[in-house]
Amino acid sequence: MKKRLLWTDSSLIDLQLIYDYISNDAETYAPVFISELMEKVDAIPEFPEIGRKVPEKDDKNIREILFNSYRLIYKISSDRIEIVSVVHQRKQL
Repeated sequence: MKKRLLWTDSSLIDLQLIYDYISNDAETYAPVFISELMEKVDAIPEFPEIGRKVPEKDDKNIREILFNSYRLIYKISSDRIEIVSVVHQRKQL
């Protein structure tokens, strides 16, 4: 069964910060990058376990997908999937 995909407020703030950072150097590339990053999660509702388990967490329901140098971290629950954070790969949770 396909689950609902939700972006948390904090993950949307993460996207805005990434957009702002990229647009400082490449204003025309920033919207393209964010769009591609958001498309990366399209398969998650149908295949929730597509991402790997987050190494810092010992929870099979907290997973991540990598996109360029960013980690898209999401949590699987019974009825939905929440994108909880988008962080740079160098940053630990």
